[in-house]
Amino acid sequence: GERILDFACGNGYFAAKLAGLRASVVGIDTSEPLIANARGNYGSVAEFVHAADPNVSLDWLECQEAGSFDRIYMSDILLLLLSPEDGTPAADGIVRLLDALGRLLRVGGQLHMMEPNGTTWLAGRYGGEAGRRYVIVPEYRRPVFNVAPTLDRTMDLLGAAGFVLAEYRHPEISDDDNAEPALSAHASEYPLWDFL
Repeated sequence: GERILDFACGNGYFAAKLAGLRASVVGIDTSEPLIANARGNYGSVAEFVHAADPNVSLDWLECQEAGSFDRIYMSDILLLLLSPEDGTPAADGIVRLLDALGRLLRVGGQLHMMEPNGTTWLAGRYGGEAGRRYVIVPEYRRPVFNVAPTLDRTMDLLGAAGFVLAEYRHPEISDDDNAEPALSAHASEYPLWDFL
């Protein structure tokens, strides 16, 4: 019975999972093809909104009624905003986003975030030959590759926006995920994701 926002919902996979738990879910994304895919596959269980670009997405958030969501879920957003592939952090955008999300949550509502682990980030793109396609990119205070925000950086941003950390987990890959053996072996030793 909860109302949930899946921010940057992509193809709607997680929105559909949340709807399957009997939540009323709204997903928003800037990718028109992904929203079309989400509507085609999951439009019967969730509502999907296409925003032409990140600013339109933020405008949409700011136009919604305050306190209108019980929970907000987002995945890889801090990674993309704080450590974008082009190397230009979007500091203004993240502040505006967190302010908008905080306003949309009802009193006692929760923001759930899944982000790559910023200390032992696993990168396939830096890997080499078959069997060694993954590499750990350990970074902390002086990031070289700037691959994922560390927890201290994440907490500074969330704290400035008025959020508090209620829970911090490292989800594991299950047998149901059909992961490659090299990925499963790595994931059993090092955390791949942070769930806040």
